[in-house]
Amino acid sequence: MISLFLFRVKDSVLHEEEEFQHFQTFPDSNETFRNSSMSVTGILKPKNASQVSSDGSLRYLVMHIGPPKTGTTSLQQSAKSDDYFKNAPKYNWTYMRVLRHGFTAPFKENWVDLFERSFARDLKGFQGSAIYSNEVFGRLMLHESNETWNHFKNVTYEKLGFDRIRIVVTYRRFFHWLPSMYSQENIALFTKWNNEIKDEDEEKLFIAYSLKDFLAINMKNKLVLEKYFDGESYGLVHPTETLSRFYSNLFNDVTIFNMHDPRYDKSSKSVKYCLPGQCVNLNARFYCSALPRGTADALCTYAREHPPIQQYRPRVNLNYSILAEVAAKHNLISSAKYEKRKVVLTIQSYHHNTLRLSPNDFPLICLNENELDELLKISLNFEERLLPEFYASTNGKSEHIQKFHDAVNEKQFCTINAEEVLKNETWKEFFRDFAKYETSVY
Repeated sequence: MISLFLFRVKDSVLHEEEEFQHFQTFPDSNETFRNSSMSVTGILKPKNASQVSSDGSLRYLVMHIGPPKTGTTSLQQSAKSDDYFKNAPKYNWTYMRVLRHGFTAPFKENWVDLFERSFARDLKGFQGSAIYSNEVFGRLMLHESNETWNHFKNVTYEKLGFDRIRIVVTYRRFFHWLPSMYSQENIALFTKWNNEIKDEDEEKLFIAYSLKDFLAINMKNKLVLEKYFDGESYGLVHPTETLSRFYSNLFNDVTIFNMHDPRYDKSSKSVKYCLPGQCVNLNARFYCSALPRGTADALCTYAREHPPIQQYRPRVNLNYSILAEVAAKHNLISSAKYEKRKVVLTIQSYHHNTLRLSPNDFPLICLNENELDELLKISLNFEERLLPEFYASTNGKSEHIQKFHDAVNEKQFCTINAEEVLKNETWKEFFRDFAKYETSVY
């Protein structure tokens, strides 16, 4: 999901609290960088190198780049539907249409030139600041040359007229990020049979394994997620650090956005809309803390007073997809005869509507106690290193541990034991009579 949303703030409203301190740290450095304002030699500098003014007079291009599975799509979808961007012309905002082409390899054209043409066409003289949200910069752009990046900066500063570029990298707790990435890496299983899935080299890719297997593969340095760990062994580098390292060599303003900091969730006006435990406001967290201070106060205030109805997308559960895959492996269902999506939805309907069970009401393969302890230890170490002041706060270590145990109780570190399920006569009969059940879905 790629989108751009733009704003210009004319009215200045002070934040109710001081902006939370952003940190960027690196495993090979003992120095902590406040606000990630790092001077890097040998790169094209912003045309205005003076201190950021508190009145927001500089034009910023804020590049929100992920990494994947850190709420990027949720923020983009909120920006598309948010009344602030639809019905507030007094803030002189505009909205950039989605860029869907030119960012995938092999590039059919220079993505920088596409970027320039699209911005120039849709900005149409707009003089405010811009947020460009595109997690492809956190996945596919890490191989680009310095020459290409200098071209990008030249286009941004000289042709599009921005004064500064800020790179925003999101931090998500590792124990939440890992199972989410497991689901993402296997999402194709919902619509395609395993023998239909191909990777970028057009080779068949076997991905129907459990989260436990997924973790074991990465821990043995056969890294499925190597690109997110900066080439290091599992547990040494957080994906947020990987992107921060890379982009800090190219840009002198790289900021970590802590998506877990709740201080901007509520205001005196929005609290009446909040039910206990249901007032997570990712929009306000981002606008109030990730954007340059003093440039988006009105946007921050609006987001706090108008919390989104639903911020996070539901977590993908692959249990039905894996059950279908293993059933096909045992010739209980024909992958040549039936579309994968049809089989998955039929299994889901039977399990939920006929058996009255939930997605985790199966025999499960779960991380054992030692694996869970190690995962929590790694997750805590990352947060302490990346965000030491937040880690020491009431929303840091203690909440981190509590959320982890909540995830354990919710079976987030478990996957269906499909082999065991298929020993059950109820499921054997279901697949034998599959044609009878599929009509209830289509």
